[in-house]
Amino acid sequence: MQADIQEVILKRLKDKAELDSADLQKEFALTHEAIYAELVSLVALNYIKLENKKVVRYILTKEGSSYAEEGTP
Repeated sequence: MQADIQEVILKRLKDKAELDSADLQKEFALTHEAIYAELVSLVALNYIKLENKKVVRYILTKEGSSYAEEGTP
């Protein structure tokens, strides 16, 4: 399976300049650690470079959603 995942990663990178490891994790139904191991293996072979990017996401709670729709009390 390792060669298959690495092959998919390399083919995708040929088409796109970058990939999100979270997307790969969902697609292959693997843990973050398993995907990271595949990526590190490709780095060791000098096939790819890894860059860390911080992503911040804000999600409304139910209460926040109701205030957004109906206004604050």
